[in-house]
Amino acid sequence: MISENIKTEADGKYISLLRILKPYMSRGDTDRLRKVYDQALERLGPGQADVLSQMLDVSYILAHEMGMGTNTVLAYMLTRLILSGSLDRNEALTLAGPVPLAIADGLLAIDRLNVRKISMESENFRKLLLAITPDIRSLLASMAENLYELRNYSKYEADIQNLILKKAAHVFIPFAHRLGLYHIKSQLEDLEMRYALPEIYQDIENQIARLKPLQENFFQEFIHPIRKALEEAQIPCEFKWRFKSIHSIYQKMKKQGVGLGQIYDLFAIRIIIQGNPADEKAECWKVYSIVSNIYTPDTSRLRDWVSVPRPSGYESLHTTVTMPGGRVVEVQIRTTRMDEIAEKGDAAHWRYKEAGRVSEMDLWLKEVRNILESRSDDQE
Repeated sequence: MISENIKTEADGKYISLLRILKPYMSRGDTDRLRKVYDQALERLGPGQADVLSQMLDVSYILAHEMGMGTNTVLAYMLTRLILSGSLDRNEALTLAGPVPLAIADGLLAIDRLNVRKISMESENFRKLLLAITPDIRSLLASMAENLYELRNYSKYEADIQNLILKKAAHVFIPFAHRLGLYHIKSQLEDLEMRYALPEIYQDIENQIARLKPLQENFFQEFIHPIRKALEEAQIPCEFKWRFKSIHSIYQKMKKQGVGLGQIYDLFAIRIIIQGNPADEKAECWKVYSIVSNIYTPDTSRLRDWVSVPRPSGYESLHTTVTMPGGRVVEVQIRTTRMDEIAEKGDAAHWRYKEAGRVSEMDLWLKEVRNILESRSDDQE
């Protein structure tokens, strides 16, 4: 049995997890979750505190960051307990029901693969993963586990670390890209690069830190005429800016064959339309028109995710403009509602899907599988 100190810490994590899941739970879900958690506390031994911690941390990633529901969370918890020898399949079925067990079976099938003897680099490996996971939520849970592993990279042995990096680079980053899980993809990419190319990663990170004060001054200069024009048009807006991810900057450096100082779109400026405009799309295009009247737009780089949102639910207009001095800047235009969805990541959109009616959920899972089976890995 787990010690009282470990239990106190675990209880805090469990309550946080329950708080995320609660609004989307169906009747009986709370009882199922509590029963599985209680079994973990009762059956895991003093030396298995790491099993409990990982079980709860990955479950939280699934619920909070990926928007998965109770069945997927239960499936991951069952998987950890079965692999630790604390639970068998019949007990798992009684505790949680057939759907979580089916998802857990996919996770167990992935665990049985001898990845040390299989090349993860090929599309065939990704096809194999899809073939052995009838319920696609098994792969989504495995993706969450890979993110957890990267966040806790230092605690693993060197050979395991190598497998963690390969899984991220060759399996879950391509899958996250195909699914439009851009928040998860960005984290996987940056963490994978941090450990695979530590010196390059650190160098770019240091350069960004030095550039930040200069970029803040440039940001204020850039938005000044835009802010004035929007005030005259009586369109209330908020302005933000951020650096691109380190992985994204490194890819641009490699592609263009230049140093960080020569990358023109190191950061993006965001214009957020305040309030609740009756026609969000029209308002976004109105702001685009005002920006384009001030700075010269590159129409070939216009991305309209307002008319056709990304699969993750992301909505925004992206344009690239040139200032009089020749500097090029990326501008993202969206409403407050769109920005909230973008900031929360993919979770809100996906949680709505898994919490829907069974027929809607089945259709969604089929759509997810179709996307993963495609070979569209153009990671623009």
